[in-house]
Amino acid sequence: MKFNDSFLEVSLKEYYDKTKDEVYKRLYEMYRDRIRPKVIFEMKDLYEESPSQEFAVLKWKLKKDPEKITEIIESDRWGYQIVPVTIEKIHNSYKVSEKNAEPEDLREAIKLYDPDSEKISYLAGDKLSIVSKLANYKSEFIRIYVLEEKGKKYDYKKMHQKIKALITS
Repeated sequence: MKFNDSFLEVSLKEYYDKTKDEVYKRLYEMYRDRIRPKVIFEMKDLYEESPSQEFAVLKWKLKKDPEKITEIIESDRWGYQIVPVTIEKIHNSYKVSEKNAEPEDLREAIKLYDPDSEKISYLAGDKLSIVSKLANYKSEFIRIYVLEEKGKKYDYKKMHQKIKALITS
């Protein structure tokens, strides 16, 4: 295969030269100039039933009222990620030979091997494991970032404070 970094660089540049997609152009220019997105706000939540009120409000605002965030940041060059963090969860009754278990779940699950009995079990099924205790919890994080413009000054502390005030009010 003749695919390498140079091939990718040339392909990205060629597309940049011919596209009218402004978002791609911005991202390419940031890539070219080595400008990384700047994280201005991050929130994490760990919950069993439902997320905290502040987390839920921020999630709602991002999805239903993004104009408010644009107003706070004073730019439309921003984005966000809502990322679930999964904790291993394998039903206790799963056995290595069990055919009903999802193969993907079983493949990714952390397994324990007991050399004395030569048995394999799952970490989430081990009653003494912290993973077993946390397996019923969900975790997510939200990250809001700015795609900086060259030469523009940003007051990240002020942005952070305004976002915090938005979700706590």
